Amino acid sequence: MAFLIHDISANDTELLTGRKVWAGPNITFEAITFPPPRPTYLFTLRGLATSSEENIKNIVLDTWKDSTSFAFFDNIVAKFPAQFSIPLSQEIISFVDSIQIKRVDIKQEGGRDDPHFNIYTQSSALSSAEIWMDICTLLRSRQYISSTLGCGHVVPDAFYCPVCHGKDHPRGLCPFPKLPGWKEATTPPRNEYEQPRERAPRARRSFPYNEPLRGKRFPTRGGGYRTRPY
Repeated sequence: MAFLIHDISANDTELLTGRKVWAGPNITFEAITFPPPRPTYLFTLRGLATSSEENIKNIVLDTWKDSTSFAFFDNIVAKFPAQFSIPLSQEIISFVDSIQIKRVDIKQEGGRDDPHFNIYTQSSALSSAEIWMDICTLLRSRQYISSTLGCGHVVPDAFYCPVCHGKDHPRGLCPFPKLPGWKEATTPPRNEYEQPRERAPRARRSFPYNEPLRGKRFPTRGGGYRTRPY
């Protein structure tokens, strides 16, 4: 859910956006300027036989700079006039080189380590939101292969944190509850005027049954039939 606050003073704007995350007993929200910035988180990678962030960075960069990726980038640049092609190429290079890796220490049943790796970039390096979306779609669809460490694959919707609603970590690794003064949202109390719902009484069947049922034969559990006497 998102809501817009407007017509406030510069001091109030600086106060809201300076703290960014506001937490109370009944609501937690993040204050950002409009339009909101594009996220830096791209996707989560798993499956490679390493726990080194540097190894993952090298594998990802090798994929982003291979012939398939460069052909896609060149196709984007070719759609623009010459005066825009060089700056756009520089933006794409800056976007690729801004990659950052963060390991998420996940454990499976039995305590087996299953490291996941979050991939981040400076999304603001690309001036066009449409181009940013096209490139992100390509990068999420690639396989990240190493001759020595195996094949890594992108995990769709790897995490969801119900505390901060983040997409790059599970609840147990959420950093916000560790911040001084953090107040986790709680379930609001029941309105004192709200009456609890009561289940309607079940209608009881009256006997005898309706007249058309008299004398009819009905199957039994044993496979036979019986005649209703009423």
